[in-house]
Amino acid sequence: MVKHWDEQYREQLRSRVREGSSLAAVRHAALACVIEKTPDLLPPIADDLRQLGKDERVVELMIDLAHLHDRHKGNGDKHEAAATIALNNLDPELRELCRAAQKSVKEETQPLSSVAVALLARPVRSSQSVRALRIRRHLDLPGSARADIEWTLAHSDDHESCVEAIDAAIALGMKDIAAGALEHRYSDVVAKALLEVGANITVPLPAELLALAHAQGSPVRKALVSLLGAKPHLNHLPVLLHLAHDQWSSSSRFYGEEDEFPIARSAVNAIASLAPLDAEILEKLQGIALETSDWLVRANLFRIIAVQGGSTFQERLLELAVTPGRFQVRRAAARAMLREVQKLDSAVISRVTVDLLTKREPSIAAMLTLIAACRMDPHERLELARGISANARRRALLLLMLWPAVGPDESSRSAIEQLLPDNHSSLAWVKAGPSEKAEDTLIADLGDPAICLEVLDWLNPKERKP
Repeated sequence: MVKHWDEQYREQLRSRVREGSSLAAVRHAALACVIEKTPDLLPPIADDLRQLGKDERVVELMIDLAHLHDRHKGNGDKHEAAATIALNNLDPELRELCRAAQKSVKEETQPLSSVAVALLARPVRSSQSVRALRIRRHLDLPGSARADIEWTLAHSDDHESCVEAIDAAIALGMKDIAAGALEHRYSDVVAKALLEVGANITVPLPAELLALAHAQGSPVRKALVSLLGAKPHLNHLPVLLHLAHDQWSSSSRFYGEEDEFPIARSAVNAIASLAPLDAEILEKLQGIALETSDWLVRANLFRIIAVQGGSTFQERLLELAVTPGRFQVRRAAARAMLREVQKLDSAVISRVTVDLLTKREPSIAAMLTLIAACRMDPHERLELARGISANARRRALLLLMLWPAVGPDESSRSAIEQLLPDNHSSLAWVKAGPSEKAEDTLIADLGDPAICLEVLDWLNPKERKP
């Protein structure tokens, strides 16, 4: 039977080699030929190989059969059907090995039988595909997995096999292998090794790990910034500032959209957990915020500045919000101040004037109104409200001062309500939460369409996604 197999194999080998195919392709072609034309021959061929002690070849056959069944090789439906027929005729332990090699199998991994484990563990001079399967089944072969893991990481050019090897090394607690993989040629392997090694190190992280911020592969930089976020320390700040400039993105930018830089976003989140930050660092953060094209990086940097910058940097944020310039920057500065309104210095709050609220863009004016409503004392708030009410084009801003979310006291509420037209229909709506969405017509008489739309955008309840 083996002789018959060898004759078919050699014929496939000659033709495929002439075509320039690899040996792996030849094996798949030969097996495809057998299961397609004479599937009943595969079980006796496997038996003969086992009797001759060629266990590795048997395991390779099962791996190749799995590839045909998964359509990773061969001719789609035709060879999948043939592989299924051949598989059903095999001994139970061979079916186990074939199933273990199938990546299309979704159910929970089941332990291999002792016979299948013995067959998989027996080959001494293992091929790369056999090593890969043994690594994938490392829980069945914990005592013999090290040699396969070490060989794969050192010699394999298959990315997936190397990733599975480092995963197995980590799962089996092979810390020396994880440490050695920090210099691996595949960035995904380095990233996994970095997270494993870094998890067991006290802060601050050593210079050799921090140097990976300059790694070319984005998975390494993503792993490092994740580690730095989990292990905060002021000594990490220079590296985090470098990563806050990182412009790697996993998505394509469409016209009119801002960029998304996930590594930079994570770096900024890590910086937010560090304190205190001195003026020099805050200057650098402001510079990054002004340069970046990622709106969330900018917004979160401005929030850090609002929290830690004191009146000096908070006044700079206010200047950015109200001074002509890039609208995205202005809006981000105002929103950061609003998000951190309780951290703002009272001197900064007092700089919100009627002039600003009546002359700046609706979105900026609305946020400044909310800042004032949240923090000004009742007397200042009422004076501001009177100034707004005198401007027919901006009177809708008074509704933001009545919003229950800003916590107006009863006396302030009553005084501000009197600045609106008598029994205006918007008063009951605002007092109710608002809990219902209002149309433009409800407040159309309180100002220009643009300011009314901005006010409604803030006050209308947000629609929940299904």
